[in-house]
Amino acid sequence: MDHNNLRPGRALLLGIMGALALSGCMSAGEVNFERFTLTQDVQPEAYLHNYDIKLDLAPILDQGGVVMQMSEVTLRPAKNFRYSSSLSDELSLLLSDELLKAKAPQNLSYEAYVAKFQGTAEGQALVTVAFKVRKRPDPITPFTPINQGKAPPQPPELFAQTYEHNSTLTADGYSVLVLALKANFRAAAHSFAQDLKARL
Repeated sequence: MDHNNLRPGRALLLGIMGALALSGCMSAGEVNFERFTLTQDVQPEAYLHNYDIKLDLAPILDQGGVVMQMSEVTLRPAKNFRYSSSLSDELSLLLSDELLKAKAPQNLSYEAYVAKFQGTAEGQALVTVAFKVRKRPDPITPFTPINQGKAPPQPPELFAQTYEHNSTLTADGYSVLVLALKANFRAAAHSFAQDLKARL
């Protein structure tokens, strides 16, 4: 039995395990060819953006599968329920879409660290993202002074804030979970873009 076929819902973990035992699980050789995408509603301009974005994921999120939090100390990426492309690339595109909508400055460097992007056995969709904004570094030219092999100093930090958006799932299924995670990430990126506009 493939334990990665756990369906997030509002029931407790034992209830989910019992339901799976009754309904059956994927066999070891069975493969789910469906893939989840987060970017079908992104405006075309976001694909051609000029934003300097560096987005990193917590290591467990960077394995391609939808992640379930089984306990306070246990995380499990699904083997058969996976994203259609790199999760960091898709989330970067969602972030650029929200920055474009907010008309955020393009002469800045944007950093994001996604600490949580997962479901829980109790039926929650958890998203936590830390954002940081710096002045974009000056381009390197033939006249840029050489710093004796040392990395150039980072531009000053202009704004930093962490956003947490969680929600309760209204139905079972990985599709429901992924839609909720996407909505929560968009909400975090939107809040960040609006707070940045108010700060600058």
